[in-house]
Amino acid sequence: MRKRAITARNGDGSALRRYRITDLFSRTLFFAEFSEVTGIHEYAVDVRYFADELETTEQQGEKAEAPAALYRDGRQILQSDVPSVFPVPGGVIEVVTSMYGLRRMHFVSDSGPESLLRPDPLAPEGLRARFARSFPRMSASVGRAAVIVIVVGVAAAVPQTLEVLGVFTSPLRLPDWLNGTLAVATVAAGVERALTLRSHRLVDIGLNLELDE
Repeated sequence: MRKRAITARNGDGSALRRYRITDLFSRTLFFAEFSEVTGIHEYAVDVRYFADELETTEQQGEKAEAPAALYRDGRQILQSDVPSVFPVPGGVIEVVTSMYGLRRMHFVSDSGPESLLRPDPLAPEGLRARFARSFPRMSASVGRAAVIVIVVGVAAAVPQTLEVLGVFTSPLRLPDWLNGTLAVATVAAGVERALTLRSHRLVDIGLNLELDE
């Protein structure tokens, strides 16, 4: 993540809520352990996809869940809007979301190397990782298919979008049902890529173009 403009605020000390299957579409949770003078401590990053920005909730005088929060040994120590940069021992944790889910959930050390945090087993990313471990070949095939769908979706949407903008007359004419199918498939492929944290800007472009149709 190139920009680190968003500054984390002090947390409220609340306890980390255990991940439930009912959180599947609204929340995700990742963990990492870091060594400190006092020993090994567990850090967790809790992301709420539909949470309002912190400034908005403050203006409304409400106490609400932060879009992203950092926990140490089960207690909230920092909260932030997204994208987020949380300082932790030896580096920072970068959190970036997209319309599909997560784009980044990485620890970036002070010396440069980065690593992905560990997803909660019940979180979508954790379930996708379990699928990859259990069925590596099938998982790889699903990933390749997702990339192909995204490329096809973008290739089909670009000329039609340019025609709507009056740039040129598109030679491509797709029926509404096929455009709709491509849009749904592109969204599904984008979600699949996000679950492996291998999303790309092309994914967001594809969905934006499909939705503009």
